[in-house]
Amino acid sequence: MKLAESKVLFSAGGLRNPRAVRAPMEDGWLLQIEINRGRWETESLIAKSGKVRVFKTLEAVVSLADGVGFSDLSVSFK
Repeated sequence: MKLAESKVLFSAGGLRNPRAVRAPMEDGWLLQIEINRGRWETESLIAKSGKVRVFKTLEAVVSLADGVGFSDLSVSFK
């Protein structure tokens, strides 16, 4: 899902459980969020390019999750 979509879905109560996870095969982090599409599914945030967005720092993930509206975030190192 893209950032603009995530803000709308958050406002409507359609998102939960944001999680920062290590990006496999890359040096960075992903933001995974559970989204309600009739059932709860986990998705990563998508960049404007259409690829999964990889953040260079954990701080960047935290900042973006805060910008969406989340008040907490879990972190997975594996």
